[in-house]
Amino acid sequence: MSKNPEINVYDSLTSFAEAVMTTLEENEASNSFILGRMGAMLALDQPNIMLMARVHEDGVTKLAALGLGDGLAMSKGDPLVAELIAEEVQSRGLPVARAFGPVEVVTKFGERLSGLRDCAWSETMSQRVYQTNQITAPLNVPGSMRVGSQSDLDVLTKWMVAFVDDANLGYELSEAAARENIEPKFKSGTIFVWERDGQPVSMASSSRPTKTTMTVNAVYTPPEERNRGYASALVAAVSEHILRSGKRYAVLLTDQKNPTSNSIYMKIGYVPVSDSLSIQFAPKVSSGANQNVT
Repeated sequence: MSKNPEINVYDSLTSFAEAVMTTLEENEASNSFILGRMGAMLALDQPNIMLMARVHEDGVTKLAALGLGDGLAMSKGDPLVAELIAEEVQSRGLPVARAFGPVEVVTKFGERLSGLRDCAWSETMSQRVYQTNQITAPLNVPGSMRVGSQSDLDVLTKWMVAFVDDANLGYELSEAAARENIEPKFKSGTIFVWERDGQPVSMASSSRPTKTTMTVNAVYTPPEERNRGYASALVAAVSEHILRSGKRYAVLLTDQKNPTSNSIYMKIGYVPVSDSLSIQFAPKVSSGANQNVT
């Protein structure tokens, strides 16, 4: 463990952001999730935040964690001090059921919290963070990108539910929740479709803007339209849109167990930056069970 690490827990999101923002922005792509969520919460009058914690040594931020709902987003930082976050979660009795962040950090957090709770933890997804500042769009893909509109609501709702199910994100999304997620994106112009012959055949979204990045996510093509290049073309077009808007980088996360998506994103210009891990906690199956089931 670091020499003299200390933990601070904040009641004010503004104070928390002021304390950690500069350090987190030094690794902006790797921290795009926690930075983006922090930015979204700052825009709300009464954000529902479970935990805002900063571990520091001699005033230097070593690790930050932001708890929303039953999930905990963790920053890039010193894995050894992740144990202090786990101890804080346990001492406060916080209902953390999921955690996401850099592999080494989340692993240390999972090991420590599962030990304190005497519970099991398991990996839900191993992801790779990519970024790009220059796109090579695929050629000869029929159709074009357009911003999603209210007329797309029914089909995009079905696709968003299917995306969450396919992506194995560790939770289920109802159609009502999907609609609630999608509708504001029409107004903000942050949901897109690839359209061919007047019909949407693929979707993607942009989200979590940070100082110099924005993330491409919710990329989904229904099974009957796959293997035709639509997702590659759409991600390329959305990424170009992000770069033209003034962001220095477009960022995305992929499932490391999906070699196809990792390959196609690198072909259009994305380069790997770091690896992240999503985990969940559950009661231990038996006294002889392995607590880390991957």
